[in-house]
Amino acid sequence: MNKKAQLQIQETILVIFIFILIVGIGLIVFYKSNEASIQKINNNDKLTYFYSMIGTFPSLPEVGCSYLSDDKNCIDVSKLIAFKNKGDFFFSNITIYTMYPEKQNKECTIDLLNREVSCGTFIVYTYIPPKCKTEFCEKKVIYTPVSLYYPDRDSYELGKLVIEVYL
Repeated sequence: MNKKAQLQIQETILVIFIFILIVGIGLIVFYKSNEASIQKINNNDKLTYFYSMIGTFPSLPEVGCSYLSDDKNCIDVSKLIAFKNKGDFFFSNITIYTMYPEKQNKECTIDLLNREVSCGTFIVYTYIPPKCKTEFCEKKVIYTPVSLYYPDRDSYELGKLVIEVYL
């Protein structure tokens, strides 16, 4: 075989190798940029869901109060305690604090409510991502005032709904 032909074959192989290498690097960069943008879109979707949940959570049939099938704009405390950690709210904490009249920062349970103990915290849902227990995670917190209805006393109190979202 001619030496000139051998040299041209080697050059062709080298050009094809460099072309494949450049295309491979381009695909990796494209994949990484797409992955970052998809993660950003996912985080924005989660935030949109939770911002809308501020308005819809108090009116859920599982926690909302009603009288003779007429929905009221409040949260039934007895339903709230029964609803604890039910449902799927992704990576979040949902807590309701009694603001007025001021009460102790003690978690409310059925037993404490029946004994008329001054408890003021209702932990509705808690799920912290496992990775956030060991390393730093971005967290957004959303607040809104709510009306709390105590059916056993037929009274209303002012509360604060706090939703913490882990991104």
